[in-house]
Formats: sequence, structure tokens, C-alpha cells
Amino acid sequence: MQHHLTTGVAEHWLVGVEQSFRQAHLRWTPPRRAIVAWIAARSVPFTAEDLVADLARSSRATSYRMIEWLRGAGWITRLHSDPRQHAYIRIGPGHHHHLLCIGCGMTRIVQACTIDQSLERMIAGTDFAIQGHVLEFFGLCKQCQHECVVQ
Repeated sequence: MQHHLTTGVAEHWLVGVEQSFRQAHLRWTPPRRAIVAWIAARSVPFTAEDLVADLARSSRATSYRMIEWLRGAGWITRLHSDPRQHAYIRIGPGHHHHLLCIGCGMTRIVQACTIDQSLERMIAGTDFAIQGHVLEFFGLCKQCQHECVVQ
């Protein structure tokens, strides 16, 4: 099964993360650099355990802290498609939603979001302060749809 992730060019992502890291006045150490380079090279969703297993020279604690920092800074996001295990994908800062193929695992980022306006209308007058939302669409990509028809 081939998985693809369309989230932008890995090199630009890597440079952006490094700049963001330095602007936060954090040390750009070799283990941190290795973690970020590993994530930049990934074209599929990954788990923290994938990262730990592949980067034996980086400690488990450093790996988990980097994942949390990258999530907080908006450079990766957690997918909610598997409630038993958190998977992550690299993104750029900003608001995103995801299209997930349940056949091959391909993930696409959806940039445009009109959900916010709908949510604002829906919660108006409820005295509830929304802090964010997660939206993932599950389905079959064009290739998997074709394979289902052929089978």
C-alpha cells in the first residue's frame, strides 16, 4: 500500500521550523535537528513510537517533547482517525482540515474553511467559548475508488 501526504515542500517546512525554533530562543541541538529532519522527510502520517523507533540516538523524552512543541507551534497536527493511537502529519502554521483515504492512507490538507462562520452562527447565544475544532473527512481517494470498482 502506498501512502502520500500533500502538505507542502519538506525543505521549506524544515527551514520554517528551524526559524520558528530559534525565534522561540530554543537550542537547535543535533537530536532536535534529527527529529525535525525525520518528520520533514515523512510523506505519511507517523506516530511518536515510529519516531522513537527510527531515531535511536534521540531519547524518548526529547522525541515526545519535540512532538508537543511542534504541535503547539502549528508545524504538525494530530490526526483523530484512530482513537487508540495518535498519528501526526506535518503542516504549516494556520487552520487546516484533512481528507483521509481509508483505502491507502493518503492524506490531503484542506486549506479553505467556511465551517468557522457556520459554527459561530450555531453557537451564538450559548455562552460557550469555542477554543478550536477538528474536522477530518474519511473516504476513498480516486485511485482506491477505481480499485474497488475493478475488484
